Amino acid sequence: MVLAGTAWAAGLASAALAGSAFAVFAVALFVAFLFKILFRFNLKSIIFMLTCFTLAFSYYNIYDLTVYRQITDFSGSKVSYTGTVTDFHDYADDNSVYYLDGKINGRFKAKLIVYTDSVMCEPGDSMSFEAEVRTPENTYLSDSKDYYKSKGIYLQAESAENVSVESSAFSVRKMLFRFREKVCRLIDSSVSSYESGMIKGMLFGDKSGIDDDFVTLLNRTGIGHVTAVSGLHLVLFCTLVRFILGKFRTGRLAEFAVLEVLMMLFALCCGMSPSVMRAFVMMTLVNLAPLFFRYSDSFNSVGTAIILLTISNPFIILNPSFLLSVSGSLGAGVFAPYMISDMRTDSTFRRFIRSLAYFLCVSAAVTPVMFICFGELSLVSPLSNLIITPICMAALLISMVGSLLIFLNPAVLFKISGALCRIVLNISEMIGKNKFTHIKLSGEYIAVITAVLVVFCISAYLIFRNRKYSAFSVVISFVLIFCSGAFYNIASGRIVKTALLGENEVGVIVVSKGSTADVIDITGNRKNCRYVSEYLDSLGIYEINNILLTKSPYSSMSSYNSELSLFSVNNIVIPADTYIRRGSVICGCVPVYSDFSDWSADYGGYSVSVNDDSVDVNYDSCNFECKDGGNGVRKYKPNIVLYMTSSGKSDFRRLENG
Repeated sequence: MVLAGTAWAAGLASAALAGSAFAVFAVALFVAFLFKILFRFNLKSIIFMLTCFTLAFSYYNIYDLTVYRQITDFSGSKVSYTGTVTDFHDYADDNSVYYLDGKINGRFKAKLIVYTDSVMCEPGDSMSFEAEVRTPENTYLSDSKDYYKSKGIYLQAESAENVSVESSAFSVRKMLFRFREKVCRLIDSSVSSYESGMIKGMLFGDKSGIDDDFVTLLNRTGIGHVTAVSGLHLVLFCTLVRFILGKFRTGRLAEFAVLEVLMMLFALCCGMSPSVMRAFVMMTLVNLAPLFFRYSDSFNSVGTAIILLTISNPFIILNPSFLLSVSGSLGAGVFAPYMISDMRTDSTFRRFIRSLAYFLCVSAAVTPVMFICFGELSLVSPLSNLIITPICMAALLISMVGSLLIFLNPAVLFKISGALCRIVLNISEMIGKNKFTHIKLSGEYIAVITAVLVVFCISAYLIFRNRKYSAFSVVISFVLIFCSGAFYNIASGRIVKTALLGENEVGVIVVSKGSTADVIDITGNRKNCRYVSEYLDSLGIYEINNILLTKSPYSSMSSYNSELSLFSVNNIVIPADTYIRRGSVICGCVPVYSDFSDWSADYGGYSVSVNDDSVDVNYDSCNFECKDGGNGVRKYKPNIVLYMTSSGKSDFRRLENG
């Protein structure tokens, strides 16, 4: 299963990323040659892996042709749809988004999202309507197409007509929904909103109640995984259930059956995310092994989980949550135990060092996925997981007990859990706001360099089969990644970047060089601040020299104040006719006034100036002028960046998914 799972995953990833089948199989044959000559694999194993690779590559393309494209062919047309509500979320103005699993025109099975007026329904109910459907699109702020594609959802509708709902008398989904709602209501009434969001995130994987800033701080601290239901949560849940079953002296077979049913209900209650389903498959194999008088193996279990989960939807292979879950389980169950197996535990200090080394190895295993998907790494993750994660697990265990005793109104248990969550949030806030506790690697080739270094580390192990050489290869890889990031930062520090950001038109201009930036909001759209936050975060810039709110300052001040709370802002400028209360603080500083007829900032090598409706950027012999979101003749398309160098060269580049 190790060989099968590895080859199957490689085949799916190759089909998803590569365009030429000939090139893919040429590389596969070359790799097979290396496995035979360099890694000394036997011929049967190589043929077996090539077979699994070919099957996976073919399966991905067949699925894309016969399932995905058949459904997306309906994009742009009006269809009738009938399906079962699997989940829904309410938002402003009595509108909701519904997730459905059903059939298009009564024939083609497909999952669908519909944004429409709220109706009285619950998960498990049947909903019918007519709507114009389209394929979700990737934007600069959201990779909606890729995200929903990995969840098996290929179409969405913005509104629905002739909506009818048929309520089911009973369904497992409805029962779990009502149970979850009852638990959430009691949590909300027992603790503050910050603490309740954390508890619900750990219990059900629902991070919607956690402030976005706290999600960022948890990730920077290295414990963001506690709010994504995965193996850690399922192990704790199974331990609790086993403890209860142990009091009734149940047999092995009965214990296995009860655990399987409860784990499936737990997964359904948590939305059946990729991470929880991966954990469900692996825990099933762990629970199944004793029945056949065998030991479970983490490596084999991961390989089995990869194959089983991707058969139903091969597009899940590039889902960040799935990749993090797989890499985390490999780190915790394979890499870390292998690396620390010879470390002594005959004293408290040595046990502490061994535990720290364990979490360091787990962090090293998930680092490639973190760099490729997010470009960010917590430098304190091993220590945080050693010290803070046990507090989170204590809070989670207490919350689980409280959930099981929900009909006894166990508010005191949720209060205790909330107090522990408050400790975690306070520690995360203290650590996450320190820029030395995390690193942001930006650059066009960081993902490629990371992938190459992963291959290097695996090759080093396969050639030498030695812990010291494996550790040395990992250390060398980290050094090379950090050196690559540092080199890119030095090189990009000589470039002035002028980003034109917005949804349908240029709404905000961000001028940056090195580690600082200036923000000029030219339309006052409430979403502009989200583009600024996303763009600056992608560059690893957290210091803003000036924010100029030239239009609609009242709504903009509130938006920027909440969205940029983790950024350091030196100055915020608002129109001269704006009235605010004396002493008001926006983004951490008192606003100053300007009529924007002749505002400028000179930084020696380059300057930024605003004149009426024009924004000018000058960098030595380069000059750029943007007037009303265009060049005076035509409008610029949003989400492009102008790169200007001191040598006078300049060129526009499109932002990813822009």
